[in-house]
Amino acid sequence: VVVNGAILINGQRPIGAKARRTPTPDIKLVIVSRRQRQSTTVVCEHMADVLTYTQPQAPGALLKAAFVCGDIVDPKSKATLAEQLTANFGGGFELHTWSDLPTGSGLGTSSILAGAVMAALWTAAGRQYSDDDVIHAVLYLEQSLTTGGGWQDQVGGIVGGVKVSRSAAALPLRVNLQRIPLPDGFLEHFNRHFVLVFTGLARLARNLLQDVVRNWYSRGPAIVSNADALAANAEVCAECFERGDLEGIGRCLDEYWSQKKRMARGCEPAVMTRVMEVLG
Repeated sequence: VVVNGAILINGQRPIGAKARRTPTPDIKLVIVSRRQRQSTTVVCEHMADVLTYTQPQAPGALLKAAFVCGDIVDPKSKATLAEQLTANFGGGFELHTWSDLPTGSGLGTSSILAGAVMAALWTAAGRQYSDDDVIHAVLYLEQSLTTGGGWQDQVGGIVGGVKVSRSAAALPLRVNLQRIPLPDGFLEHFNRHFVLVFTGLARLARNLLQDVVRNWYSRGPAIVSNADALAANAEVCAECFERGDLEGIGRCLDEYWSQKKRMARGCEPAVMTRVMEVLG
């Protein structure tokens, strides 16, 4: 169970993607980092160029994975990349992505970018899709990319507003999303009390996730109890949003952070511990 909301950064959507069809049967990836004022171009002319997506550090790995997970190209086919693109689309694709956020910001950037990429690709390919399709495609993409991950980040960024999402302990995993209706005027009230600060301390989600999974596999009573408490706290938080209880939301956030630190020890850098002590 997760409660989250989509936010603007400095009044803007900081992550985006656009795609178009091209007459040449190849894949051109243009990755723009507005924060660093630079761009990287990757051209895939052969299937081998696309298949490096299983190496997360390879240039354009996430974008390449989207072409495979979105069924734009089939790595198991005997046809070459050019033959597939020509037969199915009459040419290739040019995909541009951009982000104004720093790597490792903790805002779910990669998952949200993956969602934007999937939507852009499917639109360019002329396919029909829903938000639900994108959410589950990103879950599949991140597993294919070998970085792991859940579904909460893409839900948070793809679907606007505040929502509560749930998934049963069953396979195949399905995410059930419910928008939370907010009282009149509460969103403005919430915004006046909400500040987002980037500390400059990056983290790699993959490393944190591995710690969480190892702790969960240990099935220690404290970890199991903490996981149950996380879900229960999310339900309380959803109720607080629905009735416009700002102080209640604050208490849920405090409890949530304590629970997260128990689940993944070391996720809070020492300098942030000191900052929070001063603010407290």
